[in-house]
Amino acid sequence: MKRPKFIRQEGYRLVRLKKKWRKPRGKHSKLRMHEKARGRHPGPGYRSPKSNRGMIRSRLKEVRISTPSEIKNVDPKKEIIIIAGSVGKKKALEITMAAENRGIKVRNKPVVFLKKPKSSEKESGKEESLVKDTQDKSERKEKHVSK
Repeated sequence: MKRPKFIRQEGYRLVRLKKKWRKPRGKHSKLRMHEKARGRHPGPGYRSPKSNRGMIRSRLKEVRISTPSEIKNVDPKKEIIIIAGSVGKKKALEITMAAENRGIKVRNKPVVFLKKPKSSEKESGKEESLVKDTQDKSERKEKHVSK
């Protein structure tokens, strides 16, 4: 059974209300009293089976990791790594390298920023043309001022 999206009361009508569940607390609230056609109310019947909880679509369980030493406890067949948000780029790269060595998948690999390549002939030609343009402009200003 697919779980319905639980939106807060009047969430579909008012733009200022987020589509996030909030428990209805009003005295005369129809949603709180579980009236028909007022929207779904989350309850224990919607819970997923214990064997499937915390799993993603690839049938792997997510494990949050913040240090490279925590990788030792991860089972590559059953679990996938998520690098904690508080981890910096340097340590995140260490974690991904250690995970790749052990054959463990990483859900949020860090983006590696490469250094800019040294200027080639084409780029140096562009720089020369820019220098010439600025010189031409300065010459024109001098001529205009001298008149």
